[in-house]
Amino acid sequence: PDGWVGFAGASILVTYEQSASGQWSCFVGNRSESYMGIEQNLLGKMVDGGTYDISAWFLLSNSSSEPTALTIKQTDATGTNYHTFAMGTATDTAWSETNGTFTLDVTGTLSGLSLFTEGPAPGVELYVDHLSLTATGVPACGNGTCAAGENCTNCAADCPGVQSGPPSKRYCCGNGVQETAEGNGSICDGNY
Repeated sequence: PDGWVGFAGASILVTYEQSASGQWSCFVGNRSESYMGIEQNLLGKMVDGGTYDISAWFLLSNSSSEPTALTIKQTDATGTNYHTFAMGTATDTAWSETNGTFTLDVTGTLSGLSLFTEGPAPGVELYVDHLSLTATGVPACGNGTCAAGENCTNCAADCPGVQSGPPSKRYCCGNGVQETAEGNGSICDGNY
């Protein structure tokens, strides 16, 4: 599926055998640990201070009932942290939704952000479908903070930048690149 990969070595496969909605789902197998599921990179898709409703639908393949969870893996100045924000139960008889709300709180520079599914016991295979991420409270451009997802071209009010003149003097806060003109990062408040 678009943008999804196996997390921690899990195997994933698009399948038309089962679906909660639409024509296909993602089959997840080769799971030797409970945290092995599917993962998607969310870097640049969520903003610092933003609140999001996130959900996924699960159907088990070879177990009658198992726990499920949705977890955000976040890497910033505090290191890599795992935030499990939704827990549910899946069965092999009907699709079950696991959903929750997550607010992104970044310290320093956000260098990694992904969503992954987890929960069933090792060896349990499952289908995952209809993953959804909806912003419910996102800080607006113009709030004085150059937040994740903002840069000097899409939010100049919060993210300074110089796009003309000598190359050594050009920079764009929020573009993910530490440019020489930004100095030690103080110009961009650490959001390169």
